[in-house]
Amino acid sequence: IGGEHNLWTRLLALWLLELRAEFSSAELVAEALGTPRLIESLLDASLDLIIVHEEPVRPGIESIHLMDDELVLVTTDPEGKYADRFVDIRWPGDDAADSAQLPEKVEARTRITLGYASINYLIISQGAGYLPRRLVDPYLQAGLLYPAESAPVHSSSVFAAWRTGDSREMITRATAILRDLCAAAEKGELPPPFWRQLGQ
Repeated sequence: IGGEHNLWTRLLALWLLELRAEFSSAELVAEALGTPRLIESLLDASLDLIIVHEEPVRPGIESIHLMDDELVLVTTDPEGKYADRFVDIRWPGDDAADSAQLPEKVEARTRITLGYASINYLIISQGAGYLPRRLVDPYLQAGLLYPAESAPVHSSSVFAAWRTGDSREMITRATAILRDLCAAAEKGELPPPFWRQLGQ
């Protein structure tokens, strides 16, 4: 199985654990790659199932929509202000979350495509930017990030894809498990990250 880097945090890692239990006798291999490499690996049979933000419309590939990753504007300002610290964070499959649509005029002096590491950058730089809700909820609860004032919410779709004609039973079972996890993610019901359990 393979997935984009940012999808492994709190989503695909849990999926891998459940796959290990479901397919107890199978050898599992998991990879984090960019979308073009994931599609190449799927087509050359290096991977059997991939999870990506942009649906791969290619001959020989089937896909299903799993969920919409909700992107919310968060800030390190406890009062929810962001105009003086906005960072333009680019997420795959989202073309809407740009500064022009914000109610306040902002000037993004920094643009990043760091995926999950964007959270760390926002915190250490005292910034603000759009991040997936499934990633930031624990940081909001811990008081490290805060919801931004009156900012629109955007979304980035997530898809599962596999080669046409591959083992339907295993694909069906694996995607069913992932569908349940995606439903939990959309409701904010994924288990907390390990660092919350350590009391950090």
